Amino acid sequence: MQYAVLIALVLPATYIAMAYFVYHRSFVPVRPADVEDLTFTPFEFQADYEDVELVTADGVNFGAWYFRQPGSPQTVIVSGGHKGQRQGALGISIALWRKGFNVIVYSYRGMLGSDRAPITFGIKEVLELQAVIAFARKRIPRARIGLLGYSMGAVVSLLGAAGEPGVEALVLDSPFSDLRTLLIENVRTRARLPGTPFVWLAGLMLRARSGSKLADCSPMQGAPHAGAYFADRPLYVERVAGFFARHLGLNVSGHLRLVEEEEVS
Repeated sequence: MQYAVLIALVLPATYIAMAYFVYHRSFVPVRPADVEDLTFTPFEFQADYEDVELVTADGVNFGAWYFRQPGSPQTVIVSGGHKGQRQGALGISIALWRKGFNVIVYSYRGMLGSDRAPITFGIKEVLELQAVIAFARKRIPRARIGLLGYSMGAVVSLLGAAGEPGVEALVLDSPFSDLRTLLIENVRTRARLPGTPFVWLAGLMLRARSGSKLADCSPMQGAPHAGAYFADRPLYVERVAGFFARHLGLNVSGHLRLVEEEEVS
């Protein structure tokens, strides 16, 4: 009888603890550490940039870097992945800036330099993107805007473009097709356990904390997850820059040659 009572207590506690682990890993921002201040910035690349502070429609302050190309309307806004900070997308941002684009890369809510807030995998992070788009239109005359997003950032870009008819081009790297399915697969892969019951309870925790539902974030899936840039950095930059140049009307004379479509097909 004692063992039965013990099991009846331990199993629910274990279940709740594991569900909270899923919730915490997915939706709770990492706490800033002193070492995170010791990261690369555009200063190391001798870039012409501006460190800007922006605020979302729901009052969240966040940081962004604006790489300037005076006289050029072509603008690429870069959205990083899950728990993404602007430092994580610095490489592609600098590369596109050197190609002749204005580039804006930003950190999400809850990240270093931004107000602390729950992560919602794009449901509310789209407000950061909307604030960046408004900033670009204000600061860059006749801005022609393209969006580049990775993983969660690709979802943010999809959601943001849906409400912004002025966005002219999208590059979406590894968006997930359905948030609930993604989390369930992660639990199965890492814990070797059925993911559905843990993700269900983690979803309730998210809704109680932020008012957001897992079902609110269900875009389409892409190719292998967020690895294309690292597989071939030079070719990736050429393809992305070439796409934006064609669709945003960038005059590439004087810049590095852009790979044409037929050369890499």
